[in-house]
Amino acid sequence: MCGVRHSTLETSTKKTPTKGDGKTPTKTAPKSTEEKQAVSALNNKKKLFLKVKTPIKKKSKRKAQRKSTDPDSNMTETENDPEEALKTIKVNEIKLEEIDQDYYKKKAISASTVGSFTKARWLNSPVSLKPFLDRTSDQTHSQRFWSEVNLLSSVQHPNIMQFLGACTELPDRCFVFEWLDTDLGTAIEKNHQALSNHFVSIAKDVCRGLLRLHSIKPHAVFHRDIKPENVMLTKTYKAKLTNIVTPEKEAMVFGTFRYRAPELCDEQSDQQVAYTSKADIYSYGSLLYELLTGGKPYHELNDSSTQLKSYKKEKVHPTLPDRVPMKWREILNDCWSEPEKRPETSALLISLRSVNDTSSSRTPFL
Repeated sequence: MCGVRHSTLETSTKKTPTKGDGKTPTKTAPKSTEEKQAVSALNNKKKLFLKVKTPIKKKSKRKAQRKSTDPDSNMTETENDPEEALKTIKVNEIKLEEIDQDYYKKKAISASTVGSFTKARWLNSPVSLKPFLDRTSDQTHSQRFWSEVNLLSSVQHPNIMQFLGACTELPDRCFVFEWLDTDLGTAIEKNHQALSNHFVSIAKDVCRGLLRLHSIKPHAVFHRDIKPENVMLTKTYKAKLTNIVTPEKEAMVFGTFRYRAPELCDEQSDQQVAYTSKADIYSYGSLLYELLTGGKPYHELNDSSTQLKSYKKEKVHPTLPDRVPMKWREILNDCWSEPEKRPETSALLISLRSVNDTSSSRTPFL
């Protein structure tokens, strides 16, 4: 019996070679009934497999159709589900009850057109709270909140105020940052003389933070409100940018008028000028003026002065005191030149590296 089976196998093996002179075998039709039956069984299995799969495809198609009729179908699942958004953005979710309410301060330590900070305590350490002003459950507001969380999470840098996490539950949504004792504007106003040994390091720190924003890919982030009040200082005079304007607020924020680039100050113009990094550079120059001199740009004029508006329209820049060293003067004039002539942020940082603290007077230049 074994011999018969062996003979059959040998016979089958001899039939496998195909036509041709040693070339690659080509497909041929089955030559035996058994082979035909085997191929037929295989084809039946394939058909059965396709029949089983087809309802699944239709089901997913119907699901997609239901999703397209949803009014929120233009949003991703993570935007519709805050919990999923948290996982995607990887933000540290902080419960409001974890924050010690007794440390809340009514007086803000830094204020701007886009919000203010309040001191609180979290994990036995002081922190800065910035409330999210849009506190309704509206879907658009929710998108704005998560957009801001995403931005703050993506711009971490030694010269940008550290974002620690967010309270995500309505109606108490807020952002939690590291606590810094003061802002540059307050430091200049209270004791400008104390900053005189740190002019260069502060100027570089602010420029590095700005460079981080302008280097973000695929789309650069513009601060849109560069001024001393939006720069926080550590106890060792390390400077950090804060109050970065989110994309959703871009159409509403063009910076504080006194520090704003002239091309953005024509309120009567029918054409809206696009905000670019060069507008940030102009505002940076105005911040630098205040850092060096101790006085605000156009300090002789109040904010509502028609003369100030006229100066902006006519592109009259703040007057530099004679005591301002030539290198600083060149940097300021570059920042205040026409938009296309203003330096890129990286080039500006290189210019600042050529300035030494020893070239600066130990007293204010004003």
